[in-house]
Amino acid sequence: MVNNSTGAGNTSVFNWALGPDNTSSEGFVQITDPRGKNTLETVDGYWRTKTTEDPLGHKRSKSWGPDNDIATATDAMGASPRTAT
Repeated sequence: MVNNSTGAGNTSVFNWALGPDNTSSEGFVQITDPRGKNTLETVDGYWRTKTTEDPLGHKRSKSWGPDNDIATATDAMGASPRTAT
């Protein structure tokens, strides 16, 4: 719970940066949880998540198709789901 008058309490912090053209540039989002642990995401110019690294160092990734569908995905164990053919 956060005390709005003093800002004390459990808070999460979000930092982000995106390239100047907001279309093809890669950016990042850093999320710091109330325990001070960071999750880092890289995003494309449309704010679609490309990679995520959690506080334990586990990494996940995605790539996107032209219709905003997920083209590929890899989980923290390195596995990729199979698609129907």
